Amino acid sequence: MRPSALTVAIMWLLVSLTVVHAKNRGYSAPPCWAGTSDVPACAAYNAYVHQTIREHTPHAATLGYGDAAVGFKVLPSGRVTVIEYSGSTPAHVDMALWILKSIRLRPPPGPYALERQRFAFH
Repeated sequence: MRPSALTVAIMWLLVSLTVVHAKNRGYSAPPCWAGTSDVPACAAYNAYVHQTIREHTPHAATLGYGDAAVGFKVLPSGRVTVIEYSGSTPAHVDMALWILKSIRLRPPPGPYALERQRFAFH
């Protein structure tokens, strides 16, 4: 069964509106993720995120040696939402999560950014 001309016209209109809406919201760029180096805006944003995290990481902690790894998403508002995490001990994970919750980032160049950060505590 072939779609009618009206169905095709409605589908075309919906696709056009979606594209216009995405461009108006600044979502014409793809999302950035950790390791994106071929897109200059994403590479610069990744460097900015990691520099901001370094600035908010305490120089000394009484946790002892250990590490934590956190995967997170930066929303268009700049808010960080944690996706996954692991670490040597729950205390190391808690410290890494505290660091990420304490930062506020500028909006990513795309609709969102996926990042990963590894923390090494001494």
